[in-house]
Amino acid sequence: MCKIYKNNFILDISENVPNKLNKTYAICNDINCEYRCFQYTGSTQRMEKHLEKCHPTTKKLKKSEPDGPILPEATKEQQAILKQLILMFIITAGLSYRAVENSHFRELLEFVSNAGASFAYPSRRTMKNLAKKNVTKKKEEVKEVLEPIEDVTITADAWTSTKQKMGFVAVTVHYFTKGMILKSISLGVKRIYGSHTGDLLAGAIKGICEEFNIFKKIRTMTGDNGANMRDAAKVLKIPYISCFAHVLNRVIVTSLKNLNLSDENGNCEALIDKCRKLVGTFNHSTQLTEKLIEDQRKANQAEENKSRIRCLRLIQDVVTRWNSLYLMLNRIITLKEVIRRVLNLKVGYMFMC
Repeated sequence: MCKIYKNNFILDISENVPNKLNKTYAICNDINCEYRCFQYTGSTQRMEKHLEKCHPTTKKLKKSEPDGPILPEATKEQQAILKQLILMFIITAGLSYRAVENSHFRELLEFVSNAGASFAYPSRRTMKNLAKKNVTKKKEEVKEVLEPIEDVTITADAWTSTKQKMGFVAVTVHYFTKGMILKSISLGVKRIYGSHTGDLLAGAIKGICEEFNIFKKIRTMTGDNGANMRDAAKVLKIPYISCFAHVLNRVIVTSLKNLNLSDENGNCEALIDKCRKLVGTFNHSTQLTEKLIEDQRKANQAEENKSRIRCLRLIQDVVTRWNSLYLMLNRIITLKEVIRRVLNLKVGYMFMC
């Protein structure tokens, strides 16, 4: 292994050191150096100490380059536009800032450079700092938009991320323009710590609203039927309106539990449980899922003079995801014949049919 550092580095990494086998050593490029060879442990700390002690006039090692070199073909304005476009791509695609360090991403920039101007590789730090600047700029723009508005209403929601186990609260403001056009702006998502009590939520919601100078303009607050949200509205002294969609969803879910059927399946809840077990059986079996897709693919190929239909999978309903129960039942009805054919291939699953 041989690694030569950039111009301000004077150390050569090599394993071909006489009488020093199975170890990696740093070799100083200065042949007159008294301490020219020493063991390399993977860190540049000993190299920096070597430069400081033996070559004080040499520039120190740079730990990282924030950005690649800006080639003369690309102007500073072009560089700024490129970084802004990359940032918006990262945000809208839900990617990490680390995406700019991906080798394929850099190959893409090299390809673009070959077709025109050459651009530098932005780093994670550059993207993060640029995102912060954009957030600050966007906040100021939203403040300017909301400043002449006299009356607004807000919607708020709190939840806990199942993967990160972190709590969040989000606030959205709604208002009418002078032309009576309804507008909505998401003001922010804030991390909250501790139990989601009414006092805690009230403080977080008030903090977000005061950041945009709209707290005194709020006329109503809308949220789910959670007691903590209602308590938060009481603490803030804001009239509270329950979300109609949430109320309707709760009515449907409760009604389905108490709905009785006239056939041998009993009540509706028992039938829904059977559907959930059916979907779970497919989702936990790669073989059944593959057969489900393959059966649809063969059916599509058999259809003549018709456009190919996308192969579908079964959908598992989620309690906190509205309409998911409907989507699950509708998908089962759509794939009813396919499911029957697939399950007939294995007698053990016939009880689900």
